[in-house]
Amino acid sequence: MQNSLQKTGKAVISLLLAVAIIFSVFAVGTISAFAATSTGVGLSAYCLNAYYEQWDYVWGGTTPGAVDCSGLIYSYNGVGGIRTDMLASSSEWGYVSSGIPRIHGLGLHMPGHVGVYVGNGLAVDARSSYYDMCYGSVSQLRWVEWFKIYGVSYPTTGWVLYNGDSYYYENGQYVVNTSRTLDGVKYTFGSDGVSNIAPPSSAYSQTDYSTSSNGSSGSNTSKPSKNDGILRVGSEGAEVKKLQNALISAGYYNEDVTGYFGQYTESCVKQFQKDMGLLVDGEVGPYTWAALESYEAPTEKKTEAPTEKKTEPPTAASTYEQVTEEVTDFDASAEAEPETEKATDAHTENETAASTEKPTEAPTPAPTEPPKVDKLAMGGEGTKVSQLQSRLAELRYYFGDIDGVFDDETYNAMQAYFAASELKPVEEMTDEQFAVLLSDAAVKSPEYMNLQLGYTGTDVTALQKLLIEAGYMNGEASGIFDEKTQDAVKLAQANFALEVDGIADNEFISALEAQIDSVKETEPETETQTEDATQEPTQESTQEPTGSKEGDTTVTAPTSSGNSSKTTNVSSNTQTQGKGTAKTGSATTFIWISAILFFISILSLAVFTTQGTKKGQINRYRK
Repeated sequence: MQNSLQKTGKAVISLLLAVAIIFSVFAVGTISAFAATSTGVGLSAYCLNAYYEQWDYVWGGTTPGAVDCSGLIYSYNGVGGIRTDMLASSSEWGYVSSGIPRIHGLGLHMPGHVGVYVGNGLAVDARSSYYDMCYGSVSQLRWVEWFKIYGVSYPTTGWVLYNGDSYYYENGQYVVNTSRTLDGVKYTFGSDGVSNIAPPSSAYSQTDYSTSSNGSSGSNTSKPSKNDGILRVGSEGAEVKKLQNALISAGYYNEDVTGYFGQYTESCVKQFQKDMGLLVDGEVGPYTWAALESYEAPTEKKTEAPTEKKTEPPTAASTYEQVTEEVTDFDASAEAEPETEKATDAHTENETAASTEKPTEAPTPAPTEPPKVDKLAMGGEGTKVSQLQSRLAELRYYFGDIDGVFDDETYNAMQAYFAASELKPVEEMTDEQFAVLLSDAAVKSPEYMNLQLGYTGTDVTALQKLLIEAGYMNGEASGIFDEKTQDAVKLAQANFALEVDGIADNEFISALEAQIDSVKETEPETETQTEDATQEPTQESTQEPTGSKEGDTTVTAPTSSGNSSKTTNVSSNTQTQGKGTAKTGSATTFIWISAILFFISILSLAVFTTQGTKKGQINRYRK
């Protein structure tokens, strides 16, 4: 009987050992595949493709086509680590002011925002609901740090292929302004790092064809030709003709209208974008179209058409001569005296009529309303005014409707922007000032960070979530600072002994976060106190709740008011830290599984070896 049990135990241990080894190999293989597919070059191409496809900016979004700034990175194979603090998950970082390493796919960080460095001084980021996807110079934003993104494999030495160009890496960076002789072939690299000759396809260690998390290719070696509503090199048709005519009207295009978007048209578009303070990418999307349609070229003083000289009333002399001629035609038998009297009477009547009648003039047209002019001043109306209102609202100077009508509220918001920017107030914003306003150099409202009634945005959404979590507010976070949000802020301010003004400044938000953190820290203690205070639980009450998952713990924690309690299930597989939730990626999961199974394998092998040793000792003793 004992021998039978020993044999059964050995069989089970052997089976566990085999299964553990298989899963360990599978886990390690999966981790290797994760590292192989998540490359710096692949991420760069993935983000560039997102720009060309003009993905939408959606707060909290991680799905290709609808992402926020960290969601753009996370949607590429789940890389990045903790979405709320990707910089903290990085193994290596530095300050942008000291220079960015020549590495494709590095992360870029500034307070509240992240992006991806794609080489040659360029970056891609999901900027905001106003701009969506942006691609341009790193200098457009005030990036603070660069960092290596968690889960991304960066090249060290060898060839890489990105956006159709070949780069050669040495010591972790691609080389520039130099030449190398490799396998008997001399290659020359320019200031952008691009090689003049492409190596054999087998030479690339990383390419931009790495598969992304959604199963699509991250490769985009040329600008796609698709119906996305954006005109670029290669486009043709009636819309291109319309573009070329608009550029002619604006004074940026001096060739024939061909209907084909070529290099010359692109250069004209870029010059226009540069002058208007837009993203200089040579592509015509909604913002460039709006700027073209609302553009007013400097006009010269018009020469009025010559008018006809007014006919002056006839003089007495001319009238007398005319009358004398007419009298001469009368019958000679007529008496001289009556004729003279007639002539005198006619002369007098004509002279009187001439002096009393008004000169004949053109009919005066009926008064009409002045034409609507899309200008950035009182009375302006049109697309350009709508752009002004949207940008002032984004900078939190304007809280009215985006209706394209320049009214008193728009005027006051513009003057507030002038004051904050230390610019001389003017009645009409110039094109140069408007270009700066649309750029990243525009100065935000001094009250930008002090969230208050009328504000909208992702920071308002974050505030509302904190208020809901702390128990001061019910419902869902809408992203609109309405009266309900204001009341919740006032309630919390009274609780914190702060000035009750309904404005959520940094001090208030810090106090709110501290309260939430303190509640989380006291949850286990509260649970113990609750259990001690209640009567001894019966056998029925100590049974595991129906439907609860293994590893879950029921915790009773007080709300902010302290008068009621709430019950939450804290899973052992989810770890809440500070402001956000740390989501465990697939690679981390596989590492833990591998470690556990490897430990089981070692334990099983140790037990098996120990039993074998004991059996040998017994046999030797018997002998």
